[in-house]
Amino acid sequence: MCDLWDYQKRVPQEEKELTLDEIKQFVEESGYLKKIKTVVLSGGEPFLRKDLLEICEYLIKKFPTISLGILTNGLDTKTIINTTKQILERYKPKYLWLGSSLDGVGEVHDKIRARKGAFSCLERTIQACKKEGINADHVILDPNNP
Repeated sequence: MCDLWDYQKRVPQEEKELTLDEIKQFVEESGYLKKIKTVVLSGGEPFLRKDLLEICEYLIKKFPTISLGILTNGLDTKTIINTTKQILERYKPKYLWLGSSLDGVGEVHDKIRARKGAFSCLERTIQACKKEGINADHVILDPNNP
């Protein structure tokens, strides 16, 4: 597994993430990225970023057919649900999906993630996604881009 689960604690915020302007510059200056089909936002926890909506807006407008994935630990159900709904409603991405790492069931997941209740939180987030209608209708994977 990656070692990003405690990255927020180890590295000051300003040293670890690209700004929205840096992301835009990186994309605009790259010839290779003009053909990109999939972007996965990951890291410690993308839903902690205050500018996640703006990042998604830029990527969806720049690449209208992109498969946009957001990897989450599932700990903050309310923020994950609210932000995902806003992305879907505001920007209407063609392909949006959420992903998470599952390291085991129950206490095994909690132990590996070094966070008691992490498994329950992830479970709660999955159930909330279903309840809120964030389901397979929104998680459409491009068959041409496995």
